[in-house]
Amino acid sequence: MPFFDFHSFKIFYNDVGPRTAPAITFIHGWTCSSKIFKPQVAHFSSHYRCITFDLLGHGQSDKPPVPEARQLYSHIGFQECVLDLLASLGVEKTVLVGWSMGCPAAAEIARRFPEKVTSLVLIGYTPVFILSDPNDTFPSIPPAAAETLWNSVKNSFPQMYKDLVFSWFPEYTPGEPMPEYLQTALDDTALCGGDIAEGVSRIVSPEDFRGRVGEIKTRTLLVTGGRDGATPPEAAKWAFERLGGQKKFIVYEGLGHAPFVGANADRFNEDVDAFLRSST
Repeated sequence: MPFFDFHSFKIFYNDVGPRTAPAITFIHGWTCSSKIFKPQVAHFSSHYRCITFDLLGHGQSDKPPVPEARQLYSHIGFQECVLDLLASLGVEKTVLVGWSMGCPAAAEIARRFPEKVTSLVLIGYTPVFILSDPNDTFPSIPPAAAETLWNSVKNSFPQMYKDLVFSWFPEYTPGEPMPEYLQTALDDTALCGGDIAEGVSRIVSPEDFRGRVGEIKTRTLLVTGGRDGATPPEAAKWAFERLGGQKKFIVYEGLGHAPFVGANADRFNEDVDAFLRSST
């Protein structure tokens, strides 16, 4: 299995597709792994170089305790991981696709290094996951609710993580046959564990990027599910209205936090393909 060294920790990655083709780099979300992008890799690797990887603490990558690697578990740490991986693979420019917690890394790399990012696709995006001010009316999680969530994740993870993951996929009805993508998300979240999940969220979720959204000039496709309770569509719409470059906004009604898997995967892939072709 391919790994690269990141500050003496092993980061798992995959690099498939034609090496001479344009690159797409996928950044997964909290507690999940690169496996969530299986339908995208299957679709895009025929005509793009597809790069996926597991963030530190996730999937098949190393999982040091959060206090031991606190800086690497930050948004800056995640950005550095992406940039180091691309440099090690000799990739100078790429499309960046971020989902959920992967969105800030993708967006900030595009803002800081616009020459490295040809297009940006943000799925389930919010510029701030958890509010620090209880009087802030932005559509994100208020501080008191966040503290309850963090305590539950840390202290009751084996009892609550399944309900947490199920909440990202409201289109699934419990009792029906378990789709592969949902079983993968459950397995990945269990593997991540409560200590890392809680620690990472405490570090990254309160960081507020609202003041930087307008500085992003990269062509951006924002995608959200109409029933996304983790990052409400209103948050993505707020960001869309303030992005500084060319942009497009797609809402998949009836879907939740991951509208790129399951029955909607083909439609999502076709919409992204059309968006990327429109830039060439």
